[in-house]
Amino acid sequence: MRAAIVTACVAVLAGGCYESSHGDGGEAAEDADGTAGDESGADDGTADGADCEASLGPAWLRRSTNTELRHSVRDLFGPGLEDAMAVLPADAITAGFDNNAESFAMTDLHVERYRDAAEAIARAVVEDADRRAAVVGCDVAGADRAVCLDAFVRRFGRLAWRRTPTEDEVAALLGVGAAADEDPDPWMAVRLIIEALVQSPSFLLRIEIGEPDPDDPTRLRLTGPELASRLSYLVFASTPPEWLIDAAEAGELADADGVEAAVRELLADERAREGLRNFHSQWLQLPQLADIQRDAERYPAWTDGVAASMAEESARYVDDFVWTEGADFLDLLVAPYGYVDADLAAIYGVAPPVEPFARVELDASQRRGGLLTQASVLTLTGKNESGLPIFRGKFVREVFLCQSLPPPPPDVPAIPEPVPGETDRERLDRHRTDPACNGCHALLDPLGFGLHEFDVIGALRSVDSSGAPVSAEGSFDGYDRVDFDGALELSALLREDPAVAACVVQHLFRYATARRETDDDACAIATIDAAFADSGHSLVAALIAHVRSDEFRHRPLHEEGP
Repeated sequence: MRAAIVTACVAVLAGGCYESSHGDGGEAAEDADGTAGDESGADDGTADGADCEASLGPAWLRRSTNTELRHSVRDLFGPGLEDAMAVLPADAITAGFDNNAESFAMTDLHVERYRDAAEAIARAVVEDADRRAAVVGCDVAGADRAVCLDAFVRRFGRLAWRRTPTEDEVAALLGVGAAADEDPDPWMAVRLIIEALVQSPSFLLRIEIGEPDPDDPTRLRLTGPELASRLSYLVFASTPPEWLIDAAEAGELADADGVEAAVRELLADERAREGLRNFHSQWLQLPQLADIQRDAERYPAWTDGVAASMAEESARYVDDFVWTEGADFLDLLVAPYGYVDADLAAIYGVAPPVEPFARVELDASQRRGGLLTQASVLTLTGKNESGLPIFRGKFVREVFLCQSLPPPPPDVPAIPEPVPGETDRERLDRHRTDPACNGCHALLDPLGFGLHEFDVIGALRSVDSSGAPVSAEGSFDGYDRVDFDGALELSALLREDPAVAACVVQHLFRYATARRETDDDACAIATIDAAFADSGHSLVAALIAHVRSDEFRHRPLHEEGP
């Protein structure tokens, strides 16, 4: 009965509050590589932010991701309750990220699991006296019960919904609590109200309606609370703190300078490290490590926890280039060090550190240095021994050059069985003699061979899968010439390639806007490109340029959903 009351009241709260330009949609089909296809590569930087016609890309309705909901629950109710969101259906990955609005879905299963999570959270709050006191802020069992409930709904509703609830919404939420007036537990009303708050579209969705822009009738400017949500979910991957809601409702986000001041304060908060890790971990596909298994008999250094260690090393390493003052973000391709624990030390062939994830300096004799030689990338791309160059070349093109290849046609022949005495390179050469195979493999294999000195868990090796000496020579344009020999030379070439800087900006833009770029985004992307270059490739500078832009602070007056 209680669940039915809450569900009915949530429907009342949701009714008429927002007409989505997106539609209900469905789970977007992702390509075989986990990205959306039909891409022509990274932005070429030809748009001039000063000369091109300013226009706005779409701003579609977003459903908060599971990660964002976990962080929001933790920040609203205190640590320990975020695992209630573990029941939610997995988020689809589109164009590299789990927040892409093209994958928007609100299925019956979502509704059911949101209800289950809300009930678990509400129950845990009211059953813990300390947590209950922190969340509610007053005693509903006392003489001032009505005053307490009203204050709680107004204060906590504002935090959970990231804006001040209207008087009608306050009345509706108090009506939810009134359903428990005869319940012997005086806290049952709070429990019902929390369930309603957490199941509400105002909590689960990123609703952005906007308001008329007096300077341009063809677009809408986002309201202060809508901007506060955009800023906080971009930097924290979580709900905005109370000070930011205060600033938003006081009009302090009304111009680009105010938005920049707010984002700089968010970036100074420790939660920004976790929030931006959400970006660069997905960009590098690190969450996929959790699903990888290797044969421990063939690879004795593979342990139950080593995949998590690989992800942690790379996340810490990339953090250095995000947060260190004056760091060049592109140096993550070439910096000769890593962070290892005992498991990773066994793979890298270095002495185990005294403390887990100690910094270890590497040198050229170890053939290792930069992100491409870390065990995370080499394991992610280590799907099978003979096909290593294919998967590794694919990773380089997608992640660092923003070039997605279409899935192979259904009738493409498999890699042929090895001939005795044939090397991995000769075997793939033979595969490429088929015209149906050559087009893609000419782009993949020569790049991937630069990482051929490492096996499927990232350990250095001297022979390939056929037992022949490893050859790590490769090129960007096929086998006609040798452009590099080994991972260090490949990484150095990528570090200086302008397409890599443009690709970093493209990935950041996709994450920040929760969609793929369109022609209307050319000016916005050019502005971020310029800020990234002018700052010596500071990711923070690129992010600040984005939040100052019209693209971030406005939405089109009329738009179609995906």
